[in-house]
Amino acid sequence: MSDWMKWLNERCGEGLAAYLAVLAFFLPLSPNVTNHLLVPLPFLLLWAWRQKQLAHLTERRAAGLFGAFALVGALSLAVSPRFFESAYNYVYLMGRYVLIYFAILLGIQTRPQAYRVVGAVLASSLFVSGYGIYQYFHGVAMLTSEWVDVAQFPTLKTRAFSTLQNPNLLAAFLLMVMSLAGGIFFSTAKLRFRLPLLLVGGVALLCLIFTYSRGAWVSLVFITVICGVLFSRRLLWVLGPALGVIGFFARDLVVARVVSIFNPTDTSSTLRMALWESTWGMIADHPVTGIGWGAYQFVYPTYDFFVLDPGTIIFHAHNLYLNIAAELGLPGIALFLLALSAHLAIGFRVLRHTRMPEQRGVVIGLIAIIIGVLVNGMTDYALFNIEISMLFWLLVALLGVFSRCALREGVSEENLNMDAKM
Repeated sequence: MSDWMKWLNERCGEGLAAYLAVLAFFLPLSPNVTNHLLVPLPFLLLWAWRQKQLAHLTERRAAGLFGAFALVGALSLAVSPRFFESAYNYVYLMGRYVLIYFAILLGIQTRPQAYRVVGAVLASSLFVSGYGIYQYFHGVAMLTSEWVDVAQFPTLKTRAFSTLQNPNLLAAFLLMVMSLAGGIFFSTAKLRFRLPLLLVGGVALLCLIFTYSRGAWVSLVFITVICGVLFSRRLLWVLGPALGVIGFFARDLVVARVVSIFNPTDTSSTLRMALWESTWGMIADHPVTGIGWGAYQFVYPTYDFFVLDPGTIIFHAHNLYLNIAAELGLPGIALFLLALSAHLAIGFRVLRHTRMPEQRGVVIGLIAIIIGVLVNGMTDYALFNIEISMLFWLLVALLGVFSRCALREGVSEENLNMDAKM
C-alpha cells in the first residue's frame, strides 16, 4: 500500500471513530438525531470490513456468542404467533444492536478513540441528568398514575424521566453512567480527571434519587458492594455519601419507596409478581423454542390471570431473565448469559495485564455496567428499550477493543525487550 493510501485510510479510520463518539453522545439525548446518524453506519462498517479489520479481532469467541444470541432470535421468529410484526421488530431492534456492536469492534482501533467514546457518554449524561433534575423541581408534566401508585404514595407527585421518557429507563442509564464514572474516579489520582468525574457522578446520583426507581436504588447498592469486594474497598466509601445525599433530599419518600418493595398491597410489586408467574407458564410450555422474538405482548393475554383488561398491552415481563427465556427459550437466555460472561472474562483479563490507571478504571466501569444490568434485570427489563440496549451493547463491545489494545501493547513490549537483549 502506498504512503498516500495508508494516510487516507488512517484519516478515514479516525473519522469513523469520531463519528461513533458523536453517535454515543446523542444516543441517550435524541432518538431522532440517533436515527439520522445510523443511516451511514452500514456503509462505514463495510469500509472497516474491507480494510480487513475482522482479522484484527482478538475476542472472536465473545463476538461469536453475541452473534449466536442474535441468530437464535432470528430463528425464534418461526414460532411467533405474529410473524411479520415480530420480524419487523427483530430487524429494527436487533439489527441496530448487531450493527453498533460490530461498528465499535471494527471502528475503534486505539485506546484514545475508546476514551473519546466513553467521554462522549459521560458528557451526554450531564445534559440528561440536568434535565431530569429540572423536571423534578419545576414539575414538568407527566402521567403520575402511569408510574406512581397514588394511593400508596400520595405525596409523590413527580418522577424524573428526562430524555428517556420513563423513570425506570432513566435510572438504568444513570446506573451505567455512575458505573463508568466511579470506576475511573477510584482508579486514577489525576485531578483533571477526578473533578469532572465527581461532577458527573454527583449529578447522576441526584437525578437517580428523583427517578424514585426502587430497583435501581437496590441495584446501585449491589453494584457498589460487588465492585468494592472485587476491585477496591475504596468503592465502598460511595455508600456513605450516597445515603447521606438520599437522606438530605428525600428521606421520607425514599424510605417509603424501599419499604414498599415488600408490601403486598403495592400495585407495582403485585403486578410484577403476577407477570413473573404468567411468564413462568410461557417458559414451561415453550422451553426450547420460546414464543418468538418480541411476541410477549401477543402471547401474554393467553396466560393473563391478573390484568384481565383486553385494552391493556403488556410489552415485557419486567424481568430480563424471564423475558428472554420466554421469547427465545432456554437456549436464548443461555447464549445471552454466556455472551456477557465471555465479555466479563475479557474485562478481568485486561485488568490482569494493564497498569494504566485510566484504562483500568474504564474497564472496571464496563464490568460494573454488565453486573448492574444483570442485577437490575431481576426486577426490570431495561434492555427492552432501544436506546438503553444500543448503549449497552456499544459499551460491552469496548471490552473487546481494550483487549486488542492490551494485546498490541504486550506484543510491543515483548519486541522492545527482545531488541534490548540483542
